Amino acid sequence: MLRMLACRSVTVAALAVLLVPTAVLAFPSALPAASSDDGGSVATMEGEVVRQTNAIRRERGLRALEPNTSLARLAHTGPHGATLGDRVHAAGEPYRRVGENVAMNHRARESATTAVRGWMQSEGHRANILDGAFTETGAGACRAGDAVYFTQIFRRR
Repeated sequence: MLRMLACRSVTVAALAVLLVPTAVLAFPSALPAASSDDGGSVATMEGEVVRQTNAIRRERGLRALEPNTSLARLAHTGPHGATLGDRVHAAGEPYRRVGENVAMNHRARESATTAVRGWMQSEGHRANILDGAFTETGAGACRAGDAVYFTQIFRRR
């Protein structure tokens, strides 16, 4: 089961927060195939999120996002009451535009694929993935029991 937690998109000119309600989603089969290592290590799943995001973007004529290790580290940081813009700023990362997708999967065999497919079924999450203004991304994953939590941060400097 996939639960969509939240989708946030922030611009410097106007801070806007998009929250997408929790939902269980059906997944289309027309998304990139999972790699055989998708359900493996946390690092492998994080890389798979970025790979699949870029495959989707390229299929739609968009430039691939540049992987960014600073954003990936930041994706492992919980909000603790701070907005995404506040967290990025506090980490010393400049931005003109920043967005975030968050998901939690229970018992998903291909966790990264399940997260990306779920995001593509959610208007706000899909908008972040397909936003041509974003140029960089970093993904974080965390296992907790039979659940895997994913965060993907998008940025334009």
